[in-house]
Amino acid sequence: MKYATSMHTPMLIVHSEDDKRVPITDAEQLFMSLRKRGIPAEFVRYRAPPMVCRARVAWLLVDRLERIRTWFAHWIGTGEAAPAATTSQH
Repeated sequence: MKYATSMHTPMLIVHSEDDKRVPITDAEQLFMSLRKRGIPAEFVRYRAPPMVCRARVAWLLVDRLERIRTWFAHWIGTGEAAPAATTSQH
């Protein structure tokens, strides 16, 4: 949060409720800070094991990768629709 006011790049925050290294409240605070300043941000909250990328649940892997792909496709300029800028819970 120390550097949040210096951030200007659109941000996709992907977080797990069970992550013991970084409390979910830290991700929520960062998301709200960015949104209040008008920085495009999306917050995806998974009710799943930490390290969703290593989870052995296929739909989690597919969902996470599709969200990242769509985010970059939009912000790099391929013309795809922007992701919803709301808090998602899975």
